[in-house]
Amino acid sequence: MSLRTPYFRILLLFLLSRLFVAGCAFVSRGVIEPSKFFGPPNHWLDYVTRWDASWYISIVVDGYQHQPGTQSNVAFFPLYPLIVKAFAWAGDVRIVGMVVSNLCLLLASFVLWALFARRDAGIREPDTKDSVPDIAVALFLFNPVTLFFSIMYTESLFFLLTTSTVLAAQTGRWGLAFAAAFAAGTTRSTGLLLALPLFVEYYRVSLHPFRWERRIDLRGLFLSSAPALGVLAFALHLAARFGDPLLFSSVQRTWKRALVWPWQTLTPEYLRVYAPFYLGWFLFFLAVGVLLIGRGMLTRIRWSYSVLGIAMILLYLSSGRLESIPRYLSVVFPLYLVAAEFWRDRPEFRPAIACVGGIAGFLSVTLFINGYWFT
Repeated sequence: MSLRTPYFRILLLFLLSRLFVAGCAFVSRGVIEPSKFFGPPNHWLDYVTRWDASWYISIVVDGYQHQPGTQSNVAFFPLYPLIVKAFAWAGDVRIVGMVVSNLCLLLASFVLWALFARRDAGIREPDTKDSVPDIAVALFLFNPVTLFFSIMYTESLFFLLTTSTVLAAQTGRWGLAFAAAFAAGTTRSTGLLLALPLFVEYYRVSLHPFRWERRIDLRGLFLSSAPALGVLAFALHLAARFGDPLLFSSVQRTWKRALVWPWQTLTPEYLRVYAPFYLGWFLFFLAVGVLLIGRGMLTRIRWSYSVLGIAMILLYLSSGRLESIPRYLSVVFPLYLVAAEFWRDRPEFRPAIACVGGIAGFLSVTLFINGYWFT
């Protein structure tokens, strides 16, 4: 398998996917009546800077603020707004934020292709001309919630850092892996889970049956601590500013999130709060994610991929809430490897997958652009 990245082909896919999102956004304004969550927009940027995007804008403009007992921007990690603020001199921070997100998305597409093009990614190679890395990048760029990768959300940056961490680890560039994992820890709390693939990849050689080392290599443990150090850096800032290093976690209660066992989130007590449409939407994406990870384990994708995918799904279910689960699952990169193999191996399902994915993508854009509860 060639390791030469097809930059032009990926760039073309990127542009086509952004045109799809822009086209859906333009058409969707006349499809349904705008919600009452937001007033009439004064500018086209108002359509794409709602919900979490507004919190990141507040961090860029006013810094971190907190009033006890209320929702506040301390729940959102600092790296993305810091990058946007660094380039805020260039113009409107909303445009700067979207440029940052789209650049990260394009870079993430290159990294994802390079990651899956490696011979040790766990890809089965039947007699076919279809390229799994190419398919995976296409599925990633056209995923049903791809809108969030182009607006002021952290999806693009976090995906870039996650895939960069694992690719660097697989190629033995431990310094780069450490830096990317640390940065991921300052982007989202879920970056903590990157300690798992880092640990697996580092000890892969020493755990080899013919190269067993009895001693614990402290370098591997230090490498695995990189994402935790990123979270710690943010916690120390909150401690110095507000006197509470875990404020980013405790403030989640104002969004009715609390740590529970993963299966509790799927009990009637927790599910009854959702309207039928949203409940079906969330459960559908969760089921797809679980099925893909299960298939990946059966087809024996790289062990570190399976571990990370399972850990991410379990953590997302441990918040007691299902909202945002489609968006959260969209950054679990092993899902695209398994989905790409399925697309290659089962061509009879391709029309249905493309149709369902396209409809879901249009629906996602329509709800968000028109201000409905869709985060």
